[in-house]
Amino acid sequence: MGKCGQCEHYIGFGDWGLDCSEMYGLTNENNDTCPKFEQTTRERNSSRIVGGFFCSICGHNGWDLVITPDGRCPKCGAKVVD
Repeated sequence: MGKCGQCEHYIGFGDWGLDCSEMYGLTNENNDTCPKFEQTTRERNSSRIVGGFFCSICGHNGWDLVITPDGRCPKCGAKVVD
């Protein structure tokens, strides 16, 4: 099982319960997934925390993590696209 930040449906708008395109409710990238989970194939920084990082592919996260100079996740090496 993954985390919400790894799901194709995760939007990450934060307030107003708009973190997920499939379900209404407050969540964040670190929540355990629901039955509608679909692993995303796009690498994106899914963290809604300013200065935070959450890899949508491998789930690597932290407050002080930064992507590599060439724009990749420091753990799995996936290229961040957005």
